[in-house]
Amino acid sequence: MRRFWFYVADAASVFLAIFLAALVRFGSAIPAVEVSILLRAAFVMTAARLVGFGLFQCDRWSFRYAGASELRRLLAALSLGSLIGWAVIYLAGPEGTSRAVLLLEPIFTLFLTGAYRFALRVLPEHRRERRGGRLEKGRRVLLVGAGEAGVMTLREIRNHPESDMNVVGFIDDDPGKHGLWIDGVRVIGGRNEIPRAVEALDVEEIILAIPSATGDQMRSLVAACREVRTRFRIVPGLLSIIRGDVPFERIRRIEPEDLLGRETLEIDPRRFADRLRGETVLVTGAAGSIGSEICRQVADAGARVILLDHSESGLFEIDGILRASRPETPPLVFVADIRNRERLEAVFRQTQPRIVFHAAACKHVPMMETNITEAVSTNILGTRNVLEVAESSGTERFVLISTDKAVRPTSVMGATKRFAEEILVAHDGRIVRAAVRFGNVFGSSGSVVPLFRKQIEHRGPVTVTHPHVIRYFMTIPEAVHLVLEASFLARKTDLFVLEMGQPVRILDLARNMITLAGLRPDIDVPIVFTGLRPGEKLVEEVLTEGENIVPTEARKVFRVRGTGRPNPEVFRVVEDLEKRLYEATAEEIRRMLKRVVSEYEPEGPRRDSLSRDSREGARDDREGAGEEKGGAGSG
Repeated sequence: MRRFWFYVADAASVFLAIFLAALVRFGSAIPAVEVSILLRAAFVMTAARLVGFGLFQCDRWSFRYAGASELRRLLAALSLGSLIGWAVIYLAGPEGTSRAVLLLEPIFTLFLTGAYRFALRVLPEHRRERRGGRLEKGRRVLLVGAGEAGVMTLREIRNHPESDMNVVGFIDDDPGKHGLWIDGVRVIGGRNEIPRAVEALDVEEIILAIPSATGDQMRSLVAACREVRTRFRIVPGLLSIIRGDVPFERIRRIEPEDLLGRETLEIDPRRFADRLRGETVLVTGAAGSIGSEICRQVADAGARVILLDHSESGLFEIDGILRASRPETPPLVFVADIRNRERLEAVFRQTQPRIVFHAAACKHVPMMETNITEAVSTNILGTRNVLEVAESSGTERFVLISTDKAVRPTSVMGATKRFAEEILVAHDGRIVRAAVRFGNVFGSSGSVVPLFRKQIEHRGPVTVTHPHVIRYFMTIPEAVHLVLEASFLARKTDLFVLEMGQPVRILDLARNMITLAGLRPDIDVPIVFTGLRPGEKLVEEVLTEGENIVPTEARKVFRVRGTGRPNPEVFRVVEDLEKRLYEATAEEIRRMLKRVVSEYEPEGPRRDSLSRDSREGARDDREGAGEEKGGAGSG
């Protein structure tokens, strides 16, 4: 029915255009003989025009989103209709049709058909504005970016009155746009005008409509807004919208990872489908941040996933996620501790994995300084167990998740992870072994981002260890994606590092997160410096002395050269640690670590909750303090 009324309107437009053209040609008094000719010519031209409109589907427009493409189609339809109509009139009559009328008619037809189409687009918007009081009601929003994404955002907000938003201005750094009006909204100026605009226009929310903005540009914009108190959100990338991955209405809040000083990696798990489909993959530490993401991406690539972790609750959660997303290939779940070799052997016998991703580890730096026995038994002895059991079970590929803290370590955690890398080098077997080093990941359990977010919610204070601490960051999905890339590049024994981009100063991260929450750093939320914690460094590195990197076939993945020959001390020290771990003092354990990790430079003696000197110190504390009971593990 809708198409029928479009044809009626188009036909009426052509008839009216013919007689408007005749009025121009003949004046107000059209000769009677011409009226008969014009009526017959009008029928011919109307039929020809409707054929053109039908062929170019001018009746199937969505007027709300009509643009230059639709205008081109209308012009093409009019041109085709003119050619058909003129040919019919020339060949079959009516004879005597005024050529001036035939030349003027397309102009009037274009005006009339375009005018009623434009009215169909504008009138509903006008009715919505009058019903919703758009100019008066809703959260007052400032759009940063007056390009394509900004205009799309403005239209979507207006087309969804339930969003309760009222766009009051644009901000754009292009001087050529300053002062322009876009669909009734003024471009106020560049980013330096944001504080003034927020105050003058009572802005309650800022939406960044620049999907292509780099991390540096995002940080610069956030810095320009540091003195204002307002919410921030961001428009998702236009590519995601086009693909249908993100509904356009989901304008989301800005996350800290949006402020990375580099382009984030686009994740496509299907990239590994040819290599992983049908394979059996075992993931240790499957309940952790990195391990669970490995499980997701490997499952999405079509592999059969085996989850292994000692955390029953964490395994329950990731198991539920994988079963919901891929019910046709549910994972196998094993509650197991990698320090229990017999349990590992039973799991490997039952599942026969072809690939192992070893993500299980003790990772919290300050905590491991006072729990050295747990760090050693998990990161060193546990790694040895998994590798040797995988070798004896016929596993073909073993991938260790390492860390930048393994480079010139000053912490127990870093030293034990560096030791684990040496175990891979020293292992004598046919299994392909790879270690992958990378820095911090956004949002992992116990990381700085969730901590800052919680502190900001409580209005601070936000605690930063040192004003000059910098760290490398990646998102969890892109780190895991690159780990999978590296796993297939390994030959016999390889060490890889991932490109982490520019380091992020933690103080800047804290200030930006406060700003993104609509608060002012040091005014609404205080920042306090607590000092470096045990084992921490100001700056992390990805290469140790004598190492250098070479590019690989995978972008952002580099192979480390110069890792040296197998250290003959590795398994002798492993044997010593296994025999004496719970008898030796913390300092004796550190000296054993240093036999393999010669670059390890601990900051000084620290007690361990289960080492001998820690137990003796705890007893002395209790004896000296009388009623105090909490000496053990206090460090």
